[in-house]
Amino acid sequence: MAEQVFQPYRVPTAGEAPGGSSPHGSAVDAHHQAATAATTRQPQKWNAYHLPGTDGGAHEAALKRLKPGATVTLDQVVSAMIEESDNAAADLLRDRLGPGALRKIAQTGVGTVNGEMLRAFGGCALPADVCLKNYVKAGKQVRPTLPGFARQAAWAETVTRVEPGVLREVLTGLRKDKTASKHLEWPMRQPGADPRTLLIGTKGGALPGVISEAMYTVRPGEKPRDLARQKCDNQRVNYQFQPAG
Repeated sequence: MAEQVFQPYRVPTAGEAPGGSSPHGSAVDAHHQAATAATTRQPQKWNAYHLPGTDGGAHEAALKRLKPGATVTLDQVVSAMIEESDNAAADLLRDRLGPGALRKIAQTGVGTVNGEMLRAFGGCALPADVCLKNYVKAGKQVRPTLPGFARQAAWAETVTRVEPGVLREVLTGLRKDKTASKHLEWPMRQPGADPRTLLIGTKGGALPGVISEAMYTVRPGEKPRDLARQKCDNQRVNYQFQPAG
C-alpha cells in the first residue's frame, strides 16, 4: 500500500452530519473550480507540480486523455482536476489564483496537496507552500517513499478541512455556472448517459481511511438535488437533501 495516499476518488462532503469538518482530499477542488470559472484561457505547464506515485495515476490519466503536449489551457487543467482528481492541476491553479481567492470561497485556508505530501513524506522540513515552490522551481520530479496505511491515515487527519456546509454551498453555486457545470457534469459525456432523463454533476476523491463523493442530480421537471456519501473506517453514512433553487 506504499503508493496509495491519494486516489482519484475522494471528496467530501456536501451533506455531512452537523458537528464539524472533515479532511476532504480532492473536495477542495470544488473551491479551486469556483475561483477559475471565469478565468480567461491561457496556456500553462503543470508537469512540474506532479509528485509521482501519490495520486493513484491521476496525472498520467489526465495527460493520456488530453494529449496536451508541453502546454495546456486553464480549462483543460480544470478538467484534469475534476475528472481525474489530478493534485498537480489543483496545486497549479492554487498558485495561479493565489491562496486568498480560495480562502474567500472556502471560508478557510486551502493548502497545497503536494506541498503537504513533500513536507510529510518527501523530506522537506519547510512550510508546505515553500516545499512546493522549491520543488516546482527545481523542475525535477521526486517519488517520495510512503509509509504504511496507518501512518498515512493519521497524516490525512492533519490536512485541509472544509466545513461540509461550505462545500454544499459552493457546489450549489457551481451548478448554476455554465463553465463550472460543464466540468462537473463530465459523467454525462460517458456512453449511455442521457441528460434528458437524468443530469449528474459530481466530484469525488479519496484520502487514506476515507472515501466519499458529492454530487447533484437534476431530473426534468424537478428541483435539483444535492447528494453526498462518505465511508470512513468501514462505517458508511449516507445523506441527501434538496437545496432551494
